[in-house]
Amino acid sequence: MDAKHRHELKTNELADWLAHAPDYLKRNASTIIGIALILIGLITWPMFSRMRQQREIAKAASITEMIQSLEADVYRVLQAADQEEGGSVEEASNALLVSANALLDQADQTGNPDLEALAQIKAAQALRTELHLRPGLIDVEEVHSRIEQARQAYEKALAAATTPTLKAMATLGLGLCAEELGQRDQAAEIYQQLIDAPEFAATLFPAKARQRLAALNENLETFAFAPAPAAAADEDFLMPNNMSNDMFQADPGSVFQTPPSLDSLTPAMPDLGADAVSLPTAESEPDSEPN
Repeated sequence: MDAKHRHELKTNELADWLAHAPDYLKRNASTIIGIALILIGLITWPMFSRMRQQREIAKAASITEMIQSLEADVYRVLQAADQEEGGSVEEASNALLVSANALLDQADQTGNPDLEALAQIKAAQALRTELHLRPGLIDVEEVHSRIEQARQAYEKALAAATTPTLKAMATLGLGLCAEELGQRDQAAEIYQQLIDAPEFAATLFPAKARQRLAALNENLETFAFAPAPAAAADEDFLMPNNMSNDMFQADPGSVFQTPPSLDSLTPAMPDLGADAVSLPTAESEPDSEPN
C-alpha cells in the first residue's frame, strides 16, 4: 500500500469520526462534563489552596502586629501614669482603647483559634488596664460596660482556645472581672475551679488563682485589737498640772477598742453603689504568652 492510499484511508476515517462526533458527544455528554470538571478541579484546587493559605498567613501576621501595637500602647499608658502627667495619660488611654477595640473587631477573623483566643485576652487586658490607670472619677455605668466588654472577650477566648495555657488565662481573666465588680463569691468560685482543674496543673495560673483567692479570704477576716493598757496611778513620771490620767485612757470609740468594719478591710475595688468611682490599680493577670 502506497503512501497516497494510506493517506486516503486516514482521511476517510477522520471524516467518518467527525460525522459521528455530534451523536457521540450527545450520548456521553454527562461523562465528558464530569471528567472535565474533575480535571479542572485537580488543576485549580492547589492554586486556590495556596491562595487561601497566603490569606490566612497575612491575616495572622496582621493580628500579631496589632497585638504587639496594643502592648506598646499599654506600656505608654503605664509610663505616662508613672510620670503623673494627666494629659499624657488621657491621650495614651484613648489610643489604647482604639487599639483594643480594633483588635476585638478583627480577632475572630484569623482562622486560627489559638491566635483568636490570644487576641481576645490581650484586648480584654487592655480594656481593664485603661480603667485602672485613667485619672479622675469614672462613672459606674462605664465601669459596668467596660468590665462586661472584657468579660465577653474572655468568654470568647475560653471557647476558642485549644491549649490549657490560653484556657487558664481566659479563666483567670473571668475571675478578675468578677472581683473588680465586687462579685466576690463568683470570683472565688472561678478561682477555685482554676485551681482544681487537672488540665491547668502544668500552667502558672493555678498559683495566681491561689493568690487572688487568699486575698479574697483575707479581706473577709475580722480583726480585733487589744485595748490599750490603763495608766497606773503610781507611775514614776510627773503628769502636767493641767492633765489627768483620764486623758490618756483609750477612747471607747477608737478603732483600737472597736474592730474595724468590713469595708475598711476591703481592697480598693470599683464602688458600684456610688454615682462615680475612682478605680485604683489592681493586680491583673500576667501578660505571659503561651509557648
